[in-house]
Amino acid sequence: MPCNFPRATISESNLSATVTIYLDKIKTDLSVEAELNGTLYKGSTVMVSATVFNAGDVDLPPSNPATVVMKARTATGAIFDTQSKSVIIPANGDNLVWYEVTIPDTTKVTFEFHVSAPAGVTETSLRNNDDSIIVPVEDLPERDCEDAGMETDEPSGFVYTDTNDDEAEELTWTVWEWDGDFVRRTYRAKLVLDPELIPDETAGYREQTDGVWVTRSGYGVDTLTTVTVESDSPEIAGTLKVDVFFPEHAYSTAKAKSDRLESDAGVFVFKVLPSSVSGARMHTVPLWFPDEAYAVKYYAFDVWCPAGMLMAKGNARVLIDGDMYDDLYTN
Repeated sequence: MPCNFPRATISESNLSATVTIYLDKIKTDLSVEAELNGTLYKGSTVMVSATVFNAGDVDLPPSNPATVVMKARTATGAIFDTQSKSVIIPANGDNLVWYEVTIPDTTKVTFEFHVSAPAGVTETSLRNNDDSIIVPVEDLPERDCEDAGMETDEPSGFVYTDTNDDEAEELTWTVWEWDGDFVRRTYRAKLVLDPELIPDETAGYREQTDGVWVTRSGYGVDTLTTVTVESDSPEIAGTLKVDVFFPEHAYSTAKAKSDRLESDAGVFVFKVLPSSVSGARMHTVPLWFPDEAYAVKYYAFDVWCPAGMLMAKGNARVLIDGDMYDDLYTN
């Protein structure tokens, strides 16, 4: 550690003296960079992160960490959340710090970050100790699919489409942790989406052959969909949502042509069909739907880790063979 030379005079008449040592403070240069990877929805709990850089030859261990203060503001500038966290950083290194924030009813959020050095550490510059990002806030899309009618003819312009849209992005983040010394660790997280489509028990025809369900148009189908977070870290936030899109609507995302599944004992299912007298949780295949694969598209989202929002896409299907009138007969 650099220091100035001590000054003291010792003689036979004065065998003791006070020595004053002038020490220069340890110096570094801290900076911060805000990060957010995902869509902000009103009412959702998300994770916003920041990377903190330590451009100096001094370690910042748990006994003497840097401090990062996060402030979140609404579109009007009002602060609705403030959090402070300590962050350890090795010399000439960087580390990640993150915060859980619940998004209010606003059109945008400004996340502000300020990093400060610990006691005994002087910064060579304070001009890069702050960063901020402005992120738009969206309304959670409404989903309320209209029940199929009894039309026998397909609508004008209908073109049959199928889907095999499977995707589950794995997110990773790397942090320095302390285990008697700095240890670099990388964590991962992804959603595992497992959708299943089954003809409703009330269907007049439902057969399963080689693991494939077959039914007729005009009957209802049920879904039993599980979504799990596969991660080696407990740092997960948010409330999982699962939306579904249908082939009769060309997988439109419009409110009346899509739906949001509901959680029932950990399994995601259709909402109660309004026209069902028994309160069945099913979706009706239109009577006019052709003899093809009836494939439903699934989208799971709004679960967060320090690297951003997790999402997954999938599909499930039944085969259509005829319509419900094929099961009517007269003795």
